[in-house]
Amino acid sequence: MTMSTGLSRFVCTLFVFFVCLKDACCEPQKIATADELQSLKQNQDYVATLTELNNTKDEAKKAELQAKVNAMEKSIAEAFSEYDKVSEARPDEKSLKNEIANQYYSFRMFDKAAKMWEKNLDPVNPSVNELMQIGRAYYNGDFYKEAEDVFNRVIQKQNDYLPARVYMARTYSKMDDNNTGIPKPKFEDVIKYASADSVKNASEMMEAFRYLGYYYMQKDNYNTAKAVYERMINLVPGNSDNQVTAYKGLASVETNQATKEAELDNKLVYLTRAENDYKKVLELAPNDASAKSSLKWVQDYQSSIRKGINPNEIRGKITDRSGKPIGFASIRVKDTAAENLTKSNGEFRFEIPQSAAVLIISAQGHATKEIPLTSSRVYNVVLD
Repeated sequence: MTMSTGLSRFVCTLFVFFVCLKDACCEPQKIATADELQSLKQNQDYVATLTELNNTKDEAKKAELQAKVNAMEKSIAEAFSEYDKVSEARPDEKSLKNEIANQYYSFRMFDKAAKMWEKNLDPVNPSVNELMQIGRAYYNGDFYKEAEDVFNRVIQKQNDYLPARVYMARTYSKMDDNNTGIPKPKFEDVIKYASADSVKNASEMMEAFRYLGYYYMQKDNYNTAKAVYERMINLVPGNSDNQVTAYKGLASVETNQATKEAELDNKLVYLTRAENDYKKVLELAPNDASAKSSLKWVQDYQSSIRKGINPNEIRGKITDRSGKPIGFASIRVKDTAAENLTKSNGEFRFEIPQSAAVLIISAQGHATKEIPLTSSRVYNVVLD
């Protein structure tokens, strides 16, 4: 039997079942049920064909699949048209509406499923579960404003209902096309209500932390981003999955800072921290391919930076006890004539002899200090 014949037979038998009509195209004794529509879905592989259509790059194959999908959708629409007629004829039959909604949902007609379930709602006191079912259908169909309205109704009924808070945050995230940050307070609400039992609600809290960590990093609020990722580490003691996510987040913050830092020495500081974070990931998950790849990138970046650094150049800043910069302070290499003065902002940079061992820092009105030279190339000094 062809696809078209099968669908026509289904439409006919469905109509026979619900309105008790006989038709020559099918056996009067045959009773159509929701299982037949589900069977048709499986036999035609409608969802799989849709997925293949969305993923293929071959234009000829795409045209072939589109024609197949169009034919399926036409026949499916005919079947649902009969469903709708029966629904209109039996407006008070809740089980029928629920069956129709379930079939709409299985064929990814999410908005129609939601609207059909809405017809079954108690107009005075709808249940939280029924509202959530409708909200999720709108969300899955990308009808985000409708989903927002439904989740708001749930929250009005039960303010601390965590699933509604989570879906509200996800909905706002989907609506935030321009990355304005409108989901931020919604994910903060998720953490607020999930914190009542952080172990039980760990997955919800991790979802919120992931968003907030990324949000703060994109806003260059690195300290807050790191604080969020550090909370992940100990959210559920011993949970390696959470820890892997956290250390990857911390490494991302460090590499983000490194790419935006102008000073090569500072870049190395951030990259060293990122390197350590990725190594911690690999201690927890030795086969993590993305961590291995990221660690190699960090190490290659470090090597390229070191090639461009003058090992004899030092820099730093001279300030007083109150943190005020000291301009025109003297930085001299002990026992040599090598000397430089700070700028008005207290900063200095100059190349020192390879044999240098001690810096002498002096400024009018301040006590002179001797600073031993180490492997560091940055010397920030406070004068009394």
